[in-house]
Amino acid sequence: MFDKKVVKPKSVKAGYYYFLDFLSCVLADKILLDTDEHIKYFVEIFKIEKEKFVKVLVGSDEDVFFPREKKAGDRFIVHFHGSYIPLQGAKYIIRAAEKLKNENIIFRMVGGRGQERLQSVELAKNLGLKNIEFVDSVPYEKLQELIADSDLCLGIFGDTAKTQRVIPNKIYESIAMRKGVITADTPAIHEFFTNRKNILLCRTADAEDLAEKILELRNDSELRKKIAGGARDLFEKYCLPEKIVKKLLEDIT
Repeated sequence: MFDKKVVKPKSVKAGYYYFLDFLSCVLADKILLDTDEHIKYFVEIFKIEKEKFVKVLVGSDEDVFFPREKKAGDRFIVHFHGSYIPLQGAKYIIRAAEKLKNENIIFRMVGGRGQERLQSVELAKNLGLKNIEFVDSVPYEKLQELIADSDLCLGIFGDTAKTQRVIPNKIYESIAMRKGVITADTPAIHEFFTNRKNILLCRTADAEDLAEKILELRNDSELRKKIAGGARDLFEKYCLPEKIVKKLLEDIT
């Protein structure tokens, strides 16, 4: 209703889904969410006491997502994976690709689901873009290979309220593989990352700024290496499964 927008606001189905979420929160002893911004949202929307919530970093599967060397090649590959929902802001990535169409930069967009996928493919086609590769959803093992074969990875860029509240799985998966990430500058991202130290931020829903940041990292290999290394260091410090579980147990006991 609010983010994916697959049901109409104030409809019977929207009310049903709201009630299910509300009831789940009321009945729970503890509620696990990924960011402070997300917790503030739940407190406001469902009127649940803040003490019920515990912040837990998403992390990733270390057995699948770990650093690997990129295959040799002269193509600079920008990697995106995810479902095509408004949160992702796929249209801004495609518009950024249009601005960089003469820069020998390839955009690889992985994902086969979401209500905006067809219109995203159509937009790229209408713009006559040859620098975007659309790939259907792939198994985790193949996703690991595609991330490893990229030069940098993309986060989320949508103009929805949820974009401001979350740090998506894909960012954790990318930094686990020691890849530099560009994503929207949001309150949630600042809870964990530091701009130009372990991530590169751009303005939300701004294709031109995204294109500029991609070009900057393409042209500055030292900055790209610094951000990627800083991101992996951050992952090892806080996001290894045993560290996430240890902190969770401390917070709920």
